[in-house]
Amino acid sequence: RFPTSGYADNALFQGAALAESAYEKFGRVADRDRAMKLYRWLVDEYPSSSLVKQSNAKLALLARPIPSQRATLTAIERTTMTTSVRVTLQLDREVEYLEQRLAGPARVFFDLRNVQAAPELTDKVLSYPSDVVNKIRTGRHPDQVVRVVLDLEDVAKYSVFTLYNPFRLVIDAERTAARQA
Repeated sequence: RFPTSGYADNALFQGAALAESAYEKFGRVADRDRAMKLYRWLVDEYPSSSLVKQSNAKLALLARPIPSQRATLTAIERTTMTTSVRVTLQLDREVEYLEQRLAGPARVFFDLRNVQAAPELTDKVLSYPSDVVNKIRTGRHPDQVVRVVLDLEDVAKYSVFTLYNPFRLVIDAERTAARQA
């Protein structure tokens, strides 16, 4: 509304940053396009602004190609070892994930971003009676997220690492000393 104001470039930058945040959170292409439009507007209309350099950097990041397909969770394997249980989540390519452990009841979950589950794993519950990982559940979340939940019982500690070719997320849940005996 006020293009000659000293705050106009700041307002454009803030609006673009909000649209960019919405794109990162929800993955809507319209939000990305809005952010790019506002950054370009700032660069074109206010070339002497101190925000031009940052805007150009943001434009370069947003101009990257959008992944056309989601990754696929292709398999879940559970291996029982002497002191632990290993759960392997196999995917067809590398993905970003969020991991969190919860108590009451004890469980750990993984939110796999931009992923779809193979049909045989969609909304699946895998049960394994009387062991430290007694259930593995998969579910769909909004924004193209697949959640994998491991229900734990008597787990001393667990570790997570990744392997490649194919991409795998590996979770080792160690039994407590009493459970091992």
